[in-house]
Amino acid sequence: MEPTAPIPLSPPTGAQPSPDAGIWPCKRLTLAISSLGSGGAERVISILANHWVTAGVRVTLLVLDSPAVQPFYPLDPRVRLVSLDLAHNAENAATALAWNLRRCSAIRREIIRSSPDCVISFLDTMNVTVLLSTVGLPVPVIVSERIHPKYSPLGRAWSVLRRITYQRASRIVVQTADIASYMAEALGLSTVAIPNPIPQSRVNAVAEPEWSSTMVAMGRLNRQKGFDVLLDAFARVAAQYPDWSVVIYGDGSERPALEARLRTLNLQGRVSMPGRVKDPFSAMARAGLFVLPSRYEGFPNALCEAMAVGLPVVAADCPSGPAEMITNGADGVLVPVEDSEALAASLSRLMGDPALRKRLGAQARQAVERFALPRIVDLWNEEIARAVGKKA
Repeated sequence: MEPTAPIPLSPPTGAQPSPDAGIWPCKRLTLAISSLGSGGAERVISILANHWVTAGVRVTLLVLDSPAVQPFYPLDPRVRLVSLDLAHNAENAATALAWNLRRCSAIRREIIRSSPDCVISFLDTMNVTVLLSTVGLPVPVIVSERIHPKYSPLGRAWSVLRRITYQRASRIVVQTADIASYMAEALGLSTVAIPNPIPQSRVNAVAEPEWSSTMVAMGRLNRQKGFDVLLDAFARVAAQYPDWSVVIYGDGSERPALEARLRTLNLQGRVSMPGRVKDPFSAMARAGLFVLPSRYEGFPNALCEAMAVGLPVVAADCPSGPAEMITNGADGVLVPVEDSEALAASLSRLMGDPALRKRLGAQARQAVERFALPRIVDLWNEEIARAVGKKA
């Protein structure tokens, strides 16, 4: 089955709903995600929920977290947040089955209670759970993959369930054309690609970067993000550029290994890892260069945000996202994945050329205007309208 072509990144034609009319013909939305932690998917669903509720849509947001867990990203108080307190790890297969049945029952109950015109679910296992929960309910369900499935395997049981349950989804949303092609070829699923949005208000708050001698990277501290490659690359050029430093924002299981690596590379005092940050735009505005050394991505929010504030960017040409966002040499630099030598060469070139950094940053800011929040919401609204129309 061929993938649905990615929707053009321009506002849809035809009449648009007024801000107080909500999404035509959808007035009530129920969104679902496993948690509202510090990840990219959590950030995007929070942004969308806030936008829709501001437009007059009645939004319910279901999470598996305990009610005691507060959302990491700001959530409009008009969004009805329902914390199901079902985010528990199972000790064995029998316990896992029991918990998943409880999750399905609770999600189904809350969907019926919220009486939505459409349900939107984020993240693979949550998508499967929501699709199972809504069997027999007269409500369309849109599911969204938020990472490249090829590089983030689910395990046999969940993979089989995904292949079966996704067949009954009204729409399947992915983030890039690359993921859409994989979903068609490997899973036989037709999808539509919608990139992540950039909140324009936060972009507008940054006139331009401070152009400090600070290199910024951002993301979960795990192998996927490739921060070990960044440390190796910076170690190659650190002596040549003694005024430059690296700040890696984020947290995760690889922190001890990364801290040990930077000590081995004698980068103490040159590299810092201050933890997670709620406002990436302010952090990036204090920098002079952004680096994305990932081994794979879904759609790298941090890269898009760095470009939006006008930072020059160097990114690994990994699957998927960077090559669909950057025109190499025009509005950013792409380097081979896991190639610390190539990364070091590109970093050296940019650190040594302030004029080039400013030129690439200015072009980057223009390049990502197509990811502005109103445009991306228009694309989501089109898919919701199609899903609701399919129900009828």
